[in-house]
Amino acid sequence: MRFVHQAIVGLLIFAWTPGNHLLAQDTAELLPAKSVTISSRFFDEERQLLVSLPPGYDTGDRRYPVLVVFDAREKLPPVLATVQWLAGRGHLPDLIVVGLVNASRTRDLMPPEIAAPGTENKAADTVAFLREEMLPWVDRSYRTTPFRVLWGHSLGGMMTLHILTVAADLFDGFVAISPDLARGDYAMVDALAASFEHHQGRPERLFVAVGDEYPLMISGVKRLEAVLLAERSRGISVALQKGRSLTEARQEQAIIWQVASFETLDHDSILLPATHRGLLSIFDRWRLPLNQDSINAVEAHFRRISDMVGYKISADESTLLGLVAYPLFFDQRYDRAAEIFRYAAKLFPDSHRPEEGLGRALQQLGQLTEARAAFERAIQKPGLSDDERLKMRRALEAMAGQ
Repeated sequence: MRFVHQAIVGLLIFAWTPGNHLLAQDTAELLPAKSVTISSRFFDEERQLLVSLPPGYDTGDRRYPVLVVFDAREKLPPVLATVQWLAGRGHLPDLIVVGLVNASRTRDLMPPEIAAPGTENKAADTVAFLREEMLPWVDRSYRTTPFRVLWGHSLGGMMTLHILTVAADLFDGFVAISPDLARGDYAMVDALAASFEHHQGRPERLFVAVGDEYPLMISGVKRLEAVLLAERSRGISVALQKGRSLTEARQEQAIIWQVASFETLDHDSILLPATHRGLLSIFDRWRLPLNQDSINAVEAHFRRISDMVGYKISADESTLLGLVAYPLFFDQRYDRAAEIFRYAAKLFPDSHRPEEGLGRALQQLGQLTEARAAFERAIQKPGLSDDERLKMRRALEAMAGQ
């Protein structure tokens, strides 16, 4: 499976560097990330972004969801390493990752509900910068899809929840790790509760995590969880009163959420495991489950994740063959395997692999005429190596005597 070596190196440097010495280095030198600057009229300054493109971006024409990361200079390395690991194994889609480097962290990321009186606060400018400058620039510069996720830890997690409150339309998923929601007499929790009543459109997806933090921080997250539970019950009740089924009522929620407690991890050590679980929660069951044995099951899975992100997701060849067809073949369910190989051959007519697999499955079923035809079609496909072509010709020769 794919994995980006630079991301591992960046993560190791992050883990082994004592204190915050990473701040003295250029994160872009440690990661497959490009440093760019864009001018902001809201801040009247240049803002630095760190942009990491998925493997194969430069050689294809696919579009990708976007993950935006706060506190990028310090926290992009572990987030990007997690993305590369999970996406490389099919648990997430490949993502364009855009890190926003702090200019003035407290000024830019402190939600106004809890900002100290008399201090400079530009949270509103951060929201405007995202809406009118940064996100449009990302969409113009790269091949993006409409699905976006926002990630933040600590103060960045609080800003993530503030944006969910005031500008939920900017993102589809929100990952907030270790936010201090008790500050300002739980003002942010109250603001979130009020915002749910005015929700429109597809539900946002939210993941919130808290570790072994100080008691008030834990109580803030627990209060948010109680609000989310109440909102879930209220939304289902309203939908049922309108004649919806229970399944429909659950699908019409303002927000799909998960709150996780990492009781053995502190404010810093929670970052990696919570990012891992949070991204899996946002992209819920993205990878095709094992033991799928029919075309209907495969198509149902891709319809579900297409509905989740709001645009069509199609099966890719490696998923169909590696997770469905060949497991069926090695389980000696050759008739089912042949069905999936035929399906893949129609979806990917320029590839020899589905036809080759079909030939092997039909050979096991004793359907030698059809098996020979599948091998012959595979041999005619472009891109075969000499070894692959020779292997299939030998299979044909072996069948000639049967």
